[in-house]
Amino acid sequence: HITEKRKESALRLQDLIARRLSHLGMPHVVFSIEITTRERNIHGSDQVDFLFSANLGEPLRSLREIASGGELSRVMLALKTVLAESDDVETLVFDEVDAGIGGAVAIAVGEQMAELSSSRQVIAITHLASIASKADNHLVVFKETEGSRTYTRIRSVTGNSRAEELARMLSGHGQDEAALAHARTLMG
Repeated sequence: HITEKRKESALRLQDLIARRLSHLGMPHVVFSIEITTRERNIHGSDQVDFLFSANLGEPLRSLREIASGGELSRVMLALKTVLAESDDVETLVFDEVDAGIGGAVAIAVGEQMAELSSSRQVIAITHLASIASKADNHLVVFKETEGSRTYTRIRSVTGNSRAEELARMLSGHGQDEAALAHARTLMG
């Protein structure tokens, strides 16, 4: 029966997601996939809900009701990572995976995406230098005015220009010595 298979898979999936989330700065996370029966419709008779508690002692509640932007970003990264491990997906795109995060969590997210990139193409749109620094290739999207028109451009950033771009992301200025030193540290 499909409901039983779905419940078995949900148990495995929720454990894998919870493990990934603990590596993404959520050591006390509880993640559960609840499958309940509803009146049959075109989507079937199973109602699936992701339940979530990010903090010790907090009750499980529906993810869509309680997750902050940063929590939701990390859940999506964990979910995509776990599913990609069992799928032939060749390219993963992360847009706004940096929403509501910073510091050590952003570094962990960047490292998780770098790990993923060893077996897949990963494209990340980010404003955080700590995530961008983990990339193999760095592209900058910018706007440029020519005459009476504005164009969106993309340029590849390599070598010392990469450190300068990361410094600009950190401080707003690519030539700031402290930001340049920090950018080089992030790049490893």
